[in-house]
Amino acid sequence: MNVINKHHHIHGKIFRNYLDPQQIKNDMVRIALLFFFVCSITSLHAQQAVQFEEIEQYPASVEAMFTTSKPTEDDKLLIARFSEAWQNGTLSENEKMKIVQLSGLFQVKKARNIHYLLLWRCILSFKDPLNTGKGYDTWMDALYKTTQERRTTPTSLQTIMNATELLLNKKIICSSPGSEWRTNGNDYRFEQTDDGLTVVFGTADIFCFSVGDSIQIGQTTGRFNMATQQWTGRGGNVTWERTGFEASEVYATLDQYKINMKQSRYEADSVMFVHKIYFPTPVKGKLSDKVMRNQSPETALYPEFQTHDKTFVFENIYPDVSFEGGILIQGARTIGSGTDTEKALIRIEKSDSLKLHVH
Repeated sequence: MNVINKHHHIHGKIFRNYLDPQQIKNDMVRIALLFFFVCSITSLHAQQAVQFEEIEQYPASVEAMFTTSKPTEDDKLLIARFSEAWQNGTLSENEKMKIVQLSGLFQVKKARNIHYLLLWRCILSFKDPLNTGKGYDTWMDALYKTTQERRTTPTSLQTIMNATELLLNKKIICSSPGSEWRTNGNDYRFEQTDDGLTVVFGTADIFCFSVGDSIQIGQTTGRFNMATQQWTGRGGNVTWERTGFEASEVYATLDQYKINMKQSRYEADSVMFVHKIYFPTPVKGKLSDKVMRNQSPETALYPEFQTHDKTFVFENIYPDVSFEGGILIQGARTIGSGTDTEKALIRIEKSDSLKLHVH
């Protein structure tokens, strides 16, 4: 009887307001939101689900799910901010619907309060005016799809959301034990590709920081896959400033390259290298760079560049001594190099006669 009365009350409310189209629309939206929340849970044969009496009470309903966990002061602040955003029009009705649906899937995955709060932090970060146009809808759709997958766990969801919040708030592309890759640019957006959720970056500098050292690729573009943590880049430059050279004196210009951002090193082939002391024009070769602790300009081993060509000739590197072969630049050091098939050659001559010929 109580259920019948409740339905009579709802229908009566709509009937009494039939002359108010906006009220009818609002009532229908509330019913639709509640319907989608319940369906997102029951369709996956979930255990008992949280039911919302009013969609406007969603933040409080989620908070009530975890009464045994004492919220921190930061948590309380976050809950207050999100509750305000829920009420003040920051989120559209369609966006609220998606959040409710996603929260239903979170419950199926047995997510804990930290996962809901992390989701809220990501949403509020996307809604920051500084992050307009970063691909919020794409990100939400990708997270929803990921959550639906059987293999997805609360831990894997936490990894994605942590990475998202770090990028939106601190410009950290990838954080791993001992190192962080960051950008100084704000021109990026989330995209869903065949390879998964990807962040596409416009021209900016990227850095890898670790204790005691950092490396940098300047003015590059790239794509970062959040699942594999792989960066695919194009263009940019690397200087030898941390070895004591001026930026315009010794540097490499990159073409296409890849970085596993779980690591603090990378290699890039087919770069063009400028060293105004040794080469009159840019030369092609392979670049390697790595974060090293406690490097000084004198002891630095990186950046490293190896020429492809092994037939350079340097006359009088010392009095009466010439060199023919490839060149390896390790930090501030210059080393002659060769291969089994292209051996390096040192000539020692005196008074126009060959005294010593060494491979």
